[in-house]
Amino acid sequence: LVKHNAIVYFKAFPSLNHEVPAVGLVSDFKTFYAQNAEHELNLDVVKVKPSKKICDSDFGLEILVRNIGSKTMNGYLLEIETNDTTVEYESATKLGPFEHELLNLTNLPRPRNGHDEVTVSVKEVGGQTDPGKSNNVLYAQIANTQAKRPNNISENFEGGIFPPEDWTHNEHGYPNTWGLDNVIAKDGNFSIYNFNSGFIFDNTNARDELILPTVFSTGGTCLVSFDYAYNYISYTNPPATNFFDTLELSFSQDCGNTWEVFWIRGGKELATFPTPITNPASIEEGFINPAENNWRSITQAIPSPGNDGLLVKITYISGLGGTINIDNFSVSFMANTQNPNFNNLVNVYPNPAKSFLQIEIDELVLINRIEICNLQGQVVYNESINGRIQEKRIGLSHVNTGIYILRIIGNEEHVVKQIVIE
Repeated sequence: LVKHNAIVYFKAFPSLNHEVPAVGLVSDFKTFYAQNAEHELNLDVVKVKPSKKICDSDFGLEILVRNIGSKTMNGYLLEIETNDTTVEYESATKLGPFEHELLNLTNLPRPRNGHDEVTVSVKEVGGQTDPGKSNNVLYAQIANTQAKRPNNISENFEGGIFPPEDWTHNEHGYPNTWGLDNVIAKDGNFSIYNFNSGFIFDNTNARDELILPTVFSTGGTCLVSFDYAYNYISYTNPPATNFFDTLELSFSQDCGNTWEVFWIRGGKELATFPTPITNPASIEEGFINPAENNWRSITQAIPSPGNDGLLVKITYISGLGGTINIDNFSVSFMANTQNPNFNNLVNVYPNPAKSFLQIEIDELVLINRIEICNLQGQVVYNESINGRIQEKRIGLSHVNTGIYILRIIGNEEHVVKQIVIE
């Protein structure tokens, strides 16, 4: 509305939910529309939106302002403060009553650490002090993704904070959005969740994004791992209709300027339940309550980052259908070089395999974990060892035929073998 120069008055009413405010609470609206200009010149700072991810030596800022005075404003002066540094921006734009200007500023000082606050305030309007003090200061949080330079990310959401520290939530503007779930979790007490439903809004194709902190390579292959549970919605009454959401994972090696999708699933392919949520008659009936066997573990290899580090983005795309929970999200690195001696201490057979896979390991070798993944990154077998074993027999009756990757992971070294299951 502001961007269309509408005469708009904003007011928050706490704890009303979806109820209509009583007449006595909105008397100031009536006054506003009878005489909507309190001052001749009055600049309203409506919105401040910083660049979500900052990898360069500066950052950008989008600022929306409007004149809510009764006369045309011949320019204005803003003050922008961050990092104990103050810069000024002067606009010569003439703004009539309720006309707006959208500014896109660049080359502002980068925050000194992971997070900082930027303050935008009105210094002058038309060469004089702005009389409308209540609406000429606005704050926003900015993030420097390269401040801490982590070489791995491991988030189980048990801190009970959303978004987790240094994560960025790019909301799509609808009320059903990424959040913290203190009821459902793969492990512990918390996970993150998202859902979409035709009972709320038609937000088809809306993209709700979570961006992880920048991670920096320690060398080798970058592995993204997480657990998730999801189910979609199906209505059987004619015409039979299925509503599918989609989970998309992507990475960026240039601080979010470009993104490459490395894993995407939706609908039946994404679902971890044997049957869909059928004929829900309310929002609540569209939620899930996953048992242990309704969780799926994913491990996916992606290219290692360059000098700018690596960003990973989790995007939930609405198809008006379903609920998802995600737990134990990690980004880590595994050395590409395998110790030949370590490799010779492990024997895997038969390959190709049919009903079982036999692994023989030298008694001197300490093993942390054994896992088998398909080429799409889905973990079909995962067992923690945390000790010495001389042999391990893995049954394959539950595994489809195809090509798989076997990882035998030690304390500092590992073996990776391609196996074929017939």
